Parts: sequence; structure tokens; C-alpha cells
Amino acid sequence: MVKFKYYFPTGFQKKLKNSNFFKNALSQQKIVYAEMKKQCQINANFYSSLFSESFLLSLVFCPPKSLSKKINEIYENFPLLADRFNPYFNFRSYDLNFDVSLIKSKTDTDKNIVLALKDKFIIELDKILNEKSSILAKYFSVELKKATSPLKIYHICCRIRNVHVGTSVTPKSVRNIYPLWFDKLEKIFNYEALRTEFGQVIIESSYLKICPYCNKRDVEITYGKYVTARPDLDHFYPKSRYPFLATTLYNLVPSCGFCNQKFKKSKDTYMKNMHPLLAGTRNYKVFSFVPLLDEPPIIFLN
Repeated sequence: MVKFKYYFPTGFQKKLKNSNFFKNALSQQKIVYAEMKKQCQINANFYSSLFSESFLLSLVFCPPKSLSKKINEIYENFPLLADRFNPYFNFRSYDLNFDVSLIKSKTDTDKNIVLALKDKFIIELDKILNEKSSILAKYFSVELKKATSPLKIYHICCRIRNVHVGTSVTPKSVRNIYPLWFDKLEKIFNYEALRTEFGQVIIESSYLKICPYCNKRDVEITYGKYVTARPDLDHFYPKSRYPFLATTLYNLVPSCGFCNQKFKKSKDTYMKNMHPLLAGTRNYKVFSFVPLLDEPPIIFLN
């Protein structure tokens, strides 16, 4: 992975704060908050800190070293947001793991093992419900209590385990239970508006020539007479799991289409990968290779 820095032009921060993108974000903040107050004043008071100009600025300009801290801060203070967008944060500290191969091999032969697992999971899910007010934990607990066949119990436990280890998100069937304003966060943190107005400046300010993920494909802007072709801007922390980081400048990484659209996609990099704005190799191609059909590829070190 290539390490790089952003060198934004003089006055960029001021220009962004006075931009249509930022004015629209503030306007959407007010609209969403007003709707929330109409629905429930108690909720409006609880979430009020999320609807200030200073909070929006702190996210847009959050430095790369503080991104994971900011994620923890938001999801720990507002666990229902985590429950909807990345329930791993609510489930990770509870005892919801098991030996998949052991249980799978005995779903038809030893019902007692599966029933014991069911009871254990229900206890842990009820803890999450009580301590985090988790809608998802309640949903899984109800599903488990209704399940009677070992195979059905096993499948539900696998889904819970996947959430626990961070490989799964809140099921679509549960998402409509959460407050309606959750789905309006993308109007506040409007990535498309940011990219339209500032995408080219952001990419140019990286001074990258090759994709920092694969260290292979070009990510330069191509200027044509009528069209300007720009590389992708990947969300290092995917906006599907961290919607409040959708317009955070230091969460955006210029990348090639293969890495962004084919390989990384919306995979969560919270715990597993180093951030190219914090760590990596220097900005040059480390190696190239020639793929062969019937033999190992020929690798050339640069």
C-alpha cells in the first residue's frame, strides 16, 4: 500500500465552508432535526449534538489519525446508530461465538448441543438489548425463541455470529424499525455533492500517480477537450457502515476502479487494514508481473 498526504491549496478549508455543498449540509441538518423534534422531543434532545455546525465541521475535516477515535465516540455514545449501520460495535464484546464445524456436524444428531447454544445466545442477546437498547438483538432473540428445529437454530446462530465478528450488517427486514431520520443522514453527508464540487481538487491534492491499494494502476486525472476523466474516490471506512464519514476528506482515497469497485467495495477496514494516509510504502511501483496460463507469473521487482 502506498502512503500519501493531501496538500490542499491555500484557502481550501474556507472555500469548502462557504460552498454550496456545506450550506446544503447545514440546511439538511436543520430539516432533519426539525422533523425529529416533531416526532419525539426526548430523542431530539438526546441526539442534539449530532446536529450542530461544529459537529459537521469536525467530521469533514477530521484528521486521519482521529478517524477510528471519532467512530468509537459516535457509536459508543449513540449505540442505536451502530445497531442500524454497523452492529458489530454493539455485539463485539459479548459471548456470541461458537465452533461452527462442531455444531454443523451435529445439527441432526445431537439436539441438546444446539439447544444449549440457543439458550446461551438468548442470554447474551438479552444483555445487548438491556445494555445497548439494541433492536437487532431483540429481533434475533425473538427469532431464536421461536425456532425449534436444530437446523433453524443453527442458521440463526450463524447469522448472529457473523454480526459479532463484523462480516454481516443489519438485515433489510429489520432496518425499517429504526427511526426514519437514520436514512436521511446521506442527505446531510452528501458524498455526491462533495465530489461534484470538490472531487477534482481532492484528487489533485493527493499528488498520487498510481493507486495506493494495488500500487499498479494509474489514478491520474485525464483532461479531454469536452470530458475530464477522474479516478474513483474510495471511502476507506465505507459510507454504508459509517454514513457520518461519507464526506470526511481524510476518509477519501483516490483509487483505481478495480480496487474500489471489484475488490474492496464496501468491506469494512476498521480493524484489519492500515490507512494509506497513515502507513504504507513510498509512491512508486514496487513490482510488475506478467501472468502466464500454465506457469507461475513472471515477477519483476522495480
